[in-house]
Formats: sequence, structure tokens, C-alpha cells
Amino acid sequence: DHAWFRGTNWDSVRKKELVPPILPKPAGDDWVNNFDPQFTEQPHALDDEKLHEGALNLAKEFAGFDYVRQTLRPSTTPTLQNREPAIDHSSTTTLEPHMVSLQL
Repeated sequence: DHAWFRGTNWDSVRKKELVPPILPKPAGDDWVNNFDPQFTEQPHALDDEKLHEGALNLAKEFAGFDYVRQTLRPSTTPTLQNREPAIDHSSTTTLEPHMVSLQL
């Protein structure tokens, strides 16, 4: 209900039927005329080499890990009948007499 938008046909906006009042004509992909030089002249903060190194380190953390969501598996893949998690009852740790015994 703001005065700036009074008379705006929102259905036409949603349907992208309106022509914008200003259509900039960029000179290329690196056209930054609408940005203050304070920002466009700053050195790049991203270092591709460091990013690549970080991605490699992250990939190492997950080496050997594989997961495919059940709903994405082909229908020919057999599914597990028992979906209950397996619990190892070989060790029990009691924390304190007033606390619950935990199954690890």
C-alpha cells in the first residue's frame, strides 16, 4: 500500500509483461559502472590456489565415504528388510550411579 507502488498492476509484474523503466546497456561481463570504485578497485580476496588446496583437503576427509539416498537407488537394488540400527552390546559404560547406563 506504499505510495510508490500505488497503481502497480502486480499480475502484470508476475507475468513479466511490463517493460522496466530503465534498461541498462552493459558494455560486457565485467561492466561495473553502477558500482562505486571503492569496491571495484579492491584487490581480489579469493586465492584460487588456496581454494583448490582447501577443496583437496576436504576431499581427503571424505575419502572412502560413499552414500546414496535409498530413494535414488535403482529399483533393481535389493533393499534392507531390517531398518533398525545395529547396536553393539559388547561394552556398557556407566557414568555415575544417578545417571543412565549408556550402550556404546
